[in-house]
Amino acid sequence: MGARRYGNGKSVAPDAYHQSKNELDGLPHTVTEKIPVTNTPNIFSYKSYVFAKNPALVRRFIKATKADVGGVGGHVVAADEVKSIIAKHVLDNNGYRGEPIFTSLIVTHTGDDCAVTGIMTESVDMSVVDELMWDALQEGATKAAELGLYGPGQDLVADAFTGNLRGAGPATVTLPFPVRKDNPSQTVLVSFADKTEPMAFNHYATGAYMLPRFNTGLIIAASKMKRGYIFEIVDLDTKAQAIEAGAHPRDPKALDGKMEELAKGLQEKVITLRAPEDLYDIEGLTRSSRFVIARIWSRNEKGDKDQLGYICSAERLHNIKTKKGFTYGGKDDPVLLAFAQGDWPAPGEITSPWATAPMVAGDCRGSHNLHILPMPINSQTS
Repeated sequence: MGARRYGNGKSVAPDAYHQSKNELDGLPHTVTEKIPVTNTPNIFSYKSYVFAKNPALVRRFIKATKADVGGVGGHVVAADEVKSIIAKHVLDNNGYRGEPIFTSLIVTHTGDDCAVTGIMTESVDMSVVDELMWDALQEGATKAAELGLYGPGQDLVADAFTGNLRGAGPATVTLPFPVRKDNPSQTVLVSFADKTEPMAFNHYATGAYMLPRFNTGLIIAASKMKRGYIFEIVDLDTKAQAIEAGAHPRDPKALDGKMEELAKGLQEKVITLRAPEDLYDIEGLTRSSRFVIARIWSRNEKGDKDQLGYICSAERLHNIKTKKGFTYGGKDDPVLLAFAQGDWPAPGEITSPWATAPMVAGDCRGSHNLHILPMPINSQTS
């Protein structure tokens, strides 16, 4: 591992962090026996910042990053050792210019994908955070290889870290919190998917943000949700774009050349639509794997963009060029962050579309369309 911009060369002391698993220390227990909830993540919080008496009123962000770096029993579940190695690297090196990168964080898994989700401030350079995440996942992949796990480092597609995680393989999204002096609390829903593709999360978006049968706030006069939302939809099929641009579908060299041209600068092809006005167009576009709802904005009194409150990792790993060309053997396994309550759907409304058991692409070998199964965080796939 070469020179890095995070950390100060010394490991952060373990006692610098408060851990949520110790939340009842020194308090009376109200039950005779505490039954452990195995899927509940342990939250690491930087004491001097999280418990400050007068915290600075600054912009904060939540960032979630996930990758398959090797699984137990094939692609079934992440190994505890791998998760702990990833957590150790992040916690030990959680510093930038004298301040912590993450003030709070959790390390979790969904199936065999490992994820780091944390809170940070605007003073942290995002490329530094991405470098820390890349190195932590590389450490996890190394441990997975030592343990003989299946597919070590599978999602670390790029040949090397080049400044940010976009286009490198891991799924990552960042959502800025609103800056509020009064009532600063903000509920956030974090969702990870394994063995499927970003289109699966379209069911969240087209259900809870468009259809009153999933979200009654859309038809309540006093609710700001009645204004509707603005949807940014991304075209993920670079191969189809290359063919539409003139490359012959049976000419691999021409296809690769055109895909590389389209991928320069990692520019997105974005379609912006509004609900409820464009409901039919949104539904028509988002029923296929090609178009994914990447971002949702609330609307102000004039109907224009107000606040970003939903973001999905709309990226295809087989669109990333490596020394082997445009190749990838797994699925894209998306990450989603969404605000809840207030101007946004409640957590139960956001997740309610799963009650219809929609069919999504993926499953074993990425070759089937089957019903998605909602599970608690830190669950295995079979």
